[in-house]
Amino acid sequence: GARVHRNSYARHLERIVSAIEVHYQRADLSRFLARVLRRAWRDNLALAAFATRDPLTALYNRRGLMGHLEQWRSWAGRYERPLGVLLIDVDGFKQVNDIHGHAVGDIALVSVGEAISQTVRDSDLVARYGGDEFAIVTPETDAAEISILANRLVQAVRDTGLRDWDGNAIPLSISVGGAVLAASTRQP
Repeated sequence: GARVHRNSYARHLERIVSAIEVHYQRADLSRFLARVLRRAWRDNLALAAFATRDPLTALYNRRGLMGHLEQWRSWAGRYERPLGVLLIDVDGFKQVNDIHGHAVGDIALVSVGEAISQTVRDSDLVARYGGDEFAIVTPETDAAEISILANRLVQAVRDTGLRDWDGNAIPLSISVGGAVLAASTRQP
């Protein structure tokens, strides 16, 4: 939905720019206004990405997660469908930073984010919640499916094969907790 809205607005902006170019007699003014509007639109798109994406992992950040979570919660309530949420913490992450340095810690976070993203469905939303914590919103997922997904995530992170600068293996593990907003049982 956001992509459709963004594309529609971009077309609208181009119509405005074209109208300025056609209707203003002073070519220098119309070119200037057209450049300013196009630049403002590109900058606006970049700022929106910066506001909702984690710069290290390129996943949604907490702000992006909360915006989507509220939409999914509303959707789940309206259509009486289950909605799962998983919270993930990287075990012993402080030790990774202390022993191997923050650069390797950053690589570890990126590796965990990639492992999570590759394990979930395309319809699931993955976010870096903060520090060494991640979150997943899983629509249409019940408690049994949440448990299966949690186990798959634990295994995927174990299998990352992260190594330090000397080629030594750095074992990674995560703790996962989850909850399901169950479909309503209200009577018609």
